[in-house]
Amino acid sequence: MLFLDGHNKIFKYFAVLFGLVIWVLLLLTMEASYVKLQHQSCKRSNNLEAVNNTATQKEMTLQSRNVTTSNKTYASNKSLYSTISSSAKSNKFLKEPNFYSNNDKSSCLLGKNISWSMIIFIKSAASYGRRREWIRNTWGSIGHLDGATFQTVFVIGQADARTQVLLDEEYNRFGDILQVNASDAYQDVGFKTLSGMRWTSDKLPHQYFYSSGDDDMMIDLVKLMEAVDKNIAKISEEKWPEFPIICTYETRESGHPIRDKRHKNFISVQDYSEPNWPKFCLGGFYTTSVRVIRQLWEASLTSKRINTDDVFITGILRQKIGMPDEMVVPGISETCQHLDGFFENRFKTMWSERKKKFENKSICFKL
Repeated sequence: MLFLDGHNKIFKYFAVLFGLVIWVLLLLTMEASYVKLQHQSCKRSNNLEAVNNTATQKEMTLQSRNVTTSNKTYASNKSLYSTISSSAKSNKFLKEPNFYSNNDKSSCLLGKNISWSMIIFIKSAASYGRRREWIRNTWGSIGHLDGATFQTVFVIGQADARTQVLLDEEYNRFGDILQVNASDAYQDVGFKTLSGMRWTSDKLPHQYFYSSGDDDMMIDLVKLMEAVDKNIAKISEEKWPEFPIICTYETRESGHPIRDKRHKNFISVQDYSEPNWPKFCLGGFYTTSVRVIRQLWEASLTSKRINTDDVFITGILRQKIGMPDEMVVPGISETCQHLDGFFENRFKTMWSERKKKFENKSICFKL
């Protein structure tokens, strides 16, 4: 009897132990199945995301890639700075461009083959209506040229009551003004430029091209087209992930901040501590794509702005998004000519010389 009792106790002990082992194995199997299901779900989600990304990329004129140049990775296939401050979002434009508001768009573009389109933002002052008139009647009058379309937008600050009346009439007639809530003073030029970039980022297709310039520049659109087409071809040749920044007016390979407090371009060490500027384009005129402008605009929201807008945008912000110096390229000689002020007779002479280039070109003018 004692032997049987001992045997029964041992049997019960092993039976309980065996049950525990089976229970643990069952839990492990369930957990493995759950992990596998999660993995499959994530894999399906990633595959779906990859399909969506591929579809989106097919809509782009310039395909995005990650490349390494000069030991820097320029990731252009996504926004690098996604947080936009509430103050930047809430700042209202006083006037926004209304392209072809009083023009017959079809009369200029009907039946024309369009390879690419460009928006040219020209920094101007509210009181400089005469300069804008000259631009509209000269190089700014061209709507289509050999497969490219052009639209000019004048970026203007606040005006006094009398000037605002004239500006309102100008806007109603042409619809090509972006008026921002800032003064037209020199120290706010950078804010006006960034406002144009913000509007561009919000409103324009990413495959468009973008130029920024001053209202005392004569632009040779034939040479500007050649520069854009040349660099479209170089994207594949150089394996660039994006369209470069063309210093259409002038490239600055070096330079340094002005530390003299009496100078209008004074930059304190607190605002910029490096002894030298990065490579940049002079602000008289430069060209890139809307996709690049969108990245630069977003980068500006997390950066301390300095009043030299050309250095800030094409140098400091350009480095911040990872675009290397090799992608800051010179334009074609004499694409832009600076009037060093504004002299109407000289402007008229320069335009007469450039009009000769339009012979044998497919061209139409804005009405």
